[in-house]
Amino acid sequence: MNEPEQSSSGAPSPFPIVTEQDRIASEREAIENALRACNGRVSGKGGAAELMSVKPTTLYSRLKRFGIDAKTFKA
Repeated sequence: MNEPEQSSSGAPSPFPIVTEQDRIASEREAIENALRACNGRVSGKGGAAELMSVKPTTLYSRLKRFGIDAKTFKA
């Protein structure tokens, strides 16, 4: 099992601490997994946006921010 995170005082924290870098990596991974599951389809019925419960415009913005090309996930 993972050791507890430590607070800035050095004491173990009872709550998991997620850094900004971890959050960004997790978000990128979730987007890539959704695109794989949807064969690169971003919007419309059965698209990654629908799967992730976000608006297609939001997902397109995130793709641009992360530099992800949805076409690379097409089967």
